[in-house]
Amino acid sequence: MGHCNVKACKPFGGKFMRARAQTASFEGGFVKLPEQAAWRDAYVLELTTFPRGRFEDQVDSTSQVLGWMAPNAVEPALLTHYHRMYEESLYE
Repeated sequence: MGHCNVKACKPFGGKFMRARAQTASFEGGFVKLPEQAAWRDAYVLELTTFPRGRFEDQVDSTSQVLGWMAPNAVEPALLTHYHRMYEESLYE
């Protein structure tokens, strides 16, 4: 309970290219952040100062998850993930 399987992914391209590929997700309003969160200001600062900022790990993980969630030829990976979770729950 409370455990999940972690699946490694090998990112394609460099951090800058992965981040740039997700710019439209932010500009299009598809990424929502909570109005009140202790981590929000630091997160936004990291995103907006990349690649010249002090940190870049959250930029990289954000770009990777947005790429993972992006629609593809079949369906978005997030929907595939939830479908699998649902199917597995039927057999528990």
